[in-house]
Amino acid sequence: MTDLAMPRLDGRALCRAMQADPALAAIPVLVITGEAGAAVPGARATLPKPFNARTLCERAAALLGSAAAA
Repeated sequence: MTDLAMPRLDGRALCRAMQADPALAAIPVLVITGEAGAAVPGARATLPKPFNARTLCERAAALLGSAAAA
């Protein structure tokens, strides 16, 4: 889970770096963003801000469930 807007290494750069590393490429990434409709290659899901704790937990659980099934 990462935010799209971070100093030094933003969410897009993090996803690119993870996809380039075979040891990290299969890890599902959830990107939290304030940008409506943001596309983040390499991210399995995005979560627009603002969000509530329930939505965050549901989205994370869905990603973890899909990763376990893969």
